[in-house]
Amino acid sequence: GAMARPVLGPGRRADLDPDGPLPVTARQRRMWLLSRIGDEAEGLHVRVALRLRGRLDRDALAGALADVGGRHEILRTRFPGSRRDVRQEILDAETGRPPLEICPATEDELPGLLADRAGRPFDLTGEVPWRAHLFPLTDREQVLLVVAHRIAADEESVDVLVRDLAAAYGARREGRIPERAPLALQFADYALWERELLAGADERDSLIWDQIEFWRDRLAGGDDEHADTSAPPAGRARPVLPSRRAGSVPLRLPADSHARLLEAARSAGGTMFTAVHAALAMLLSRLDGRTSVTIGTRLPRDEEQTGLVPMVGPFSRWLALPVDLSGDPAFTEILGRARDVSEDAHRHQDLPFERLAELVVPVPSITRHPIFQVALQLDEDDVRPEESWALPGLRTSPVPMPEEAMELDLWLKLLDHRTDEGDADGLVGSLVYAEDRFDRAGAEALAQRLVALLEQVGAAPEVRLSQVDVPGSELESAWSHPQFEK
Repeated sequence: GAMARPVLGPGRRADLDPDGPLPVTARQRRMWLLSRIGDEAEGLHVRVALRLRGRLDRDALAGALADVGGRHEILRTRFPGSRRDVRQEILDAETGRPPLEICPATEDELPGLLADRAGRPFDLTGEVPWRAHLFPLTDREQVLLVVAHRIAADEESVDVLVRDLAAAYGARREGRIPERAPLALQFADYALWERELLAGADERDSLIWDQIEFWRDRLAGGDDEHADTSAPPAGRARPVLPSRRAGSVPLRLPADSHARLLEAARSAGGTMFTAVHAALAMLLSRLDGRTSVTIGTRLPRDEEQTGLVPMVGPFSRWLALPVDLSGDPAFTEILGRARDVSEDAHRHQDLPFERLAELVVPVPSITRHPIFQVALQLDEDDVRPEESWALPGLRTSPVPMPEEAMELDLWLKLLDHRTDEGDADGLVGSLVYAEDRFDRAGAEALAQRLVALLEQVGAAPEVRLSQVDVPGSELESAWSHPQFEK
């Protein structure tokens, strides 16, 4: 049988030269390569802006930023090397402080300044992978923008980073040095663990060998369409150099339709995620006649690896979910297939997506995301990290930022609202679209189609793929078939 996965722990670094180079993960390697091509900023940064009302102690803030960098090695890591040999080089806490730029601004200037600073490229080989910008608006109000490169952080890291910053600021403004137990693990421990995990790729019957075989079989089957079972039909061909700019349109499924869909999902042994996944696959299949549709979803950091929970790092990973729609199946049948695919994929999630992409698409392309171009994210609506972000002594609130650039064509992001009793209370969210591929009208039409389809399958779960309503002639023009590049 397959070997167990290696245990994640702090011991691996003991055998290394303390000043020697450390490996990067598969995800970091891809981020590094992407950041060498063209205008790297678009889609490769995570950022958060906080409005701070009250009397800010700037020295305490600068000290707290240094404290956070001291706590998380990854935030004071440079990435020298060449495309074949990227390494991590950890700086000491003093050298690795993030720059803090102070830029007085008016409310009118703020959006432009936030966009400009959030998009400024990083020199990953020479500087630390995060920065802070403070925009004083009045003597009692300022906005703090923190930007990190995805080589060092993911969306969930923002929560860790802001909480740690708030704790350190609280100590510094009282004139104390923050006293917290150091982290049990650092990102370099995770990178070494991944290297050990992937070392099994050449050994038959290793955990990773088994997973590589599983994914090769799922994604590289005889169906040559697989190269692009994931591209949405779109009105525009892909540009050679994508801008990665994204727009979004709102989307809402009312509570009664949500309840019917939930009931249909449960009776077919699925979840709300599998129900939306099945409907999305049906829509994409009907729009361009494909019988196999691959979408992606983002996995949060692995909760079983408890050491990862309090860490900043690029842990979130993509998972590909290929669903077969052949044989004119009913919605309930597709839902069952989506559920099985999801369970299988979760069991084979150790193989990093970027490593998988290299196997399936040997030559990385910057014009499109590998393996899938459409993603689905469904979150429970009680996940509100901002509530714990307050900096002591200041009224703290997040500043909305424009849609982040992305590599995908479409990303459906939904919140699953429930009543206090746990009943369906509406699906609310947005369809984020690549402006290179869709205009706003096309994206709105697609979002409306999806809501109509969710209502239809909830009301009649036995409806077959060939029976679902799809766009009439008014939309045909938006769904002309461009020749997708293989």
